[in-house]
Amino acid sequence: MNQDDDAYLAMLNNKIINPPRDQSKAATADGGSPEEKTAATSTAPATSFDALTAARENITEISKQLMLISEADAPFEWISADWDSNDPPTIQQLVDLGWVDPHAAEEYYNTKTFPEFFEPLMDPKDPYGQAEQYRALYKRMQTMAAGRVFLVGKLSITVLIIGIVSAPKKKALAGLRSLLVQT
Repeated sequence: MNQDDDAYLAMLNNKIINPPRDQSKAATADGGSPEEKTAATSTAPATSFDALTAARENITEISKQLMLISEADAPFEWISADWDSNDPPTIQQLVDLGWVDPHAAEEYYNTKTFPEFFEPLMDPKDPYGQAEQYRALYKRMQTMAAGRVFLVGKLSITVLIIGIVSAPKKKALAGLRSLLVQT
């Protein structure tokens, strides 16, 4: 093997850039492969209701071609859970839902508003050609109550773009999860 091959293999074996499958899928996903469901926690997706189904269909349609550009170029994954509060979750509640790694949550987390998170992604000079899709996603996510973006971890950062979907007598915490790798 030459030096380039060694560097490539080292990158592939880097647990930050290429986390093991069971660690990169720490939350329950709606749908997905049996492997993803096996790797997920026991937290079930939210009980379905019309507003949640519409949000899931619309948000997953908008986000299906989007990638969170970083060293991992990760896609977005739909997440949801039953919710009984009008307030956004705490970091401990996100850990309890299995949406973030508890060790990463202890290490570092930050929250952003939707405008703070989406503004740089909607730049018309976006070299990746995703600005228009991010604008559509931003517009749709703003219809959710108590919207927040959680960034959990230091190098391998779990990104949760979540809000509350409500209907009479039903609520769900829902949104998207992805991975941002910054080494």
